[in-house]
Amino acid sequence: MAIKTKINHSVTDIPDLESTIFQVVSSFESHGKIISQNRRNTIKEYWLADKGKSIVIKQYRNKGLVKKAMSLFRSSKARKAFDNGLLLTRHGIRTPQPVAYAEDWANGCLKASYYICRYTEDTNIIPLIERSQPEKKAIKAFAQLLAQLHDNGIVHHDLNLSNVLYHTEKDEMILSVIDINRTSCRADRKPETREKEYIDDLLRFTGRLDIFVSVAYEYARLRNIDAEPFVRRMTVKKIKHDANWTRRKLIHSFFNKK
Repeated sequence: MAIKTKINHSVTDIPDLESTIFQVVSSFESHGKIISQNRRNTIKEYWLADKGKSIVIKQYRNKGLVKKAMSLFRSSKARKAFDNGLLLTRHGIRTPQPVAYAEDWANGCLKASYYICRYTEDTNIIPLIERSQPEKKAIKAFAQLLAQLHDNGIVHHDLNLSNVLYHTEKDEMILSVIDINRTSCRADRKPETREKEYIDDLLRFTGRLDIFVSVAYEYARLRNIDAEPFVRRMTVKKIKHDANWTRRKLIHSFFNKK
């Protein structure tokens, strides 16, 4: 095992940060509280008892010969998440503070990578939006987050509601984004290319058309877009997008049963 780490030097309240990260990653399989887990990734909360703080560690497993070979030429998912966390922070977009990333190499290939960020008590926004009567304040806050991302040339690429957290300060909803390894800055792209990617972000956050329309109206207002034609055009795209998504899911489930 050869573990390579990079830390966020602006994190000054965790002494011996680099050695702490090395220890945490080395003991990942046997320590920490599992938050979520699937065949590709595991997310754990890790209590640093001697530091009096919690951190979150997301492990990206790098399985398969093709992925191992590609790791020689591409940045790891953990490194991308770390770099994107710093990017979002620079643009004033909230995400749990990036602490470090680590990569576990063996025989010249990447086995797994680890993104480490601050633990947050923030809550997922889904219960406020995906209900019979969505909370208007949550709709506006989410549209504002989308507009803020896109006004800064940033595309999340996986902005479903499960990747948005919130807390309240003085009756104001404060949103943050997670699962940011696919996030990218498109400020240097042609305007028409950027807008297409912004639309892709907008189309994927919910399966409910009523919620989509409410967010689209507020998003258009915030970005100074003529709302009526924009929402009509986006609604057509949304219906097609969701139909294609449903068809892909059916095909995928059919072949998985074979």
